[in-house]
Amino acid sequence: MVLTRVFDAPRELVFDAWTDPEHVVRWWGQHGFSITIHEMDVWPGGVWRFAIHAPDGIGHTNRVTFLEVARPSHLVYQHSLEGVSDTKAFRVSVNFDQENGKTPLTVRMMSG
Repeated sequence: MVLTRVFDAPRELVFDAWTDPEHVVRWWGQHGFSITIHEMDVWPGGVWRFAIHAPDGIGHTNRVTFLEVARPSHLVYQHSLEGVSDTKAFRVSVNFDQENGKTPLTVRMMSG
């Protein structure tokens, strides 16, 4: 799956929105859901553990392991649900480009 969007903001700020827990809790997840961040260490080999809470209160704990971090241009990570087989994990590549003061963002999600 490939998602693209252009943000009217400098890429350093968009990168921070993806990697700073104070920003992430404001936008991550579906509408009506909330997030609790247990840890977020953004560096190659670092782990981000968080729980997504549905409106009915049911939570799902997620684990992200960062594989590549190139501030402010690129992230690659492995994403899985804690307690679920790694065969359900997926890899995500996020590119933060820079164009006329805006940030074209491309997210690629791949199985495995």
